[in-house]
Amino acid sequence: MSEMPISPMQIDTAQRDIYRVYVDCRRQLFPNYRPDRNRWRNVWTRAAQKCIEAHITPAKLVQTAFDMYLPYPQPNHLLSRKLWEFLSVLRGDPEVERAKHDRMIFQLELDEIAALGRLGFSLREILVDSTPNIGSLYRYALAVQYGFTDLAGQFREAARCEFQFRTRAYHALLPAGTLAGLQ
Repeated sequence: MSEMPISPMQIDTAQRDIYRVYVDCRRQLFPNYRPDRNRWRNVWTRAAQKCIEAHITPAKLVQTAFDMYLPYPQPNHLLSRKLWEFLSVLRGDPEVERAKHDRMIFQLELDEIAALGRLGFSLREILVDSTPNIGSLYRYALAVQYGFTDLAGQFREAARCEFQFRTRAYHALLPAGTLAGLQ
């Protein structure tokens, strides 16, 4: 059974929805944001087609992009391979896909740490600050890896809870020996 071809009207509707949601999200951050719709016309069209083909709603696409690219995504990020791999994670074998999802979450956390590092924050400052979207397990693993034993102790119990839910996936994602204190 083959899928029906995508109609121009479907693409037009989806691209308008993507554009509207994107602009709304940007205006939540920057109320005076003035978009240039024509500059990114090809992006809106291609993103609309991908959404329809992948059965992803425009809102889900844009919201995921805003979660992934800080402080906000550029319109061309809506076509990024990284974003589309993340959106496709929930299809297929649940255990395999969950491990892929965890790996992508860890990469997002690592990207956030790198971004804060470029702003002049030390790794220790980043781990102590609760503002960045970095899980306890990842904070614990980095504290152990970089010898911050006092910080590792602070994160140990919360990390143990996270670890118990998905032991197999975390073993595959973190450097060997990192989780020895949690077992």
